[in-house]
Amino acid sequence: MACLNPPVNAVDGWLVDNPVTETEDYRMEVLIRVPQLDILDKDEFVAEDRQEALAAWDERRDELQQEDAAATRLQVRAQPTPRRSLVQLTVLIFH
Repeated sequence: MACLNPPVNAVDGWLVDNPVTETEDYRMEVLIRVPQLDILDKDEFVAEDRQEALAAWDERRDELQQEDAAATRLQVRAQPTPRRSLVQLTVLIFH
């Protein structure tokens, strides 16, 4: 599903006989990734579908932002402290 990359103007999609249709909530996943779709497999999306997809996308976006922020904090903490070479330390001691 992650490789789904539709044309920008797509309004009608057809996934019948595609293995993705065997996954749970595939219609919602497609709508989240391709919000401009009006019809998928001959069934129209209704306003409730769009609201649910938007809410799911907002939740995922927030989770991703939190994960990114946590990863950034870990990277900052994990950076090693600057180490000085023996020559630099010698110069500092005897200078």
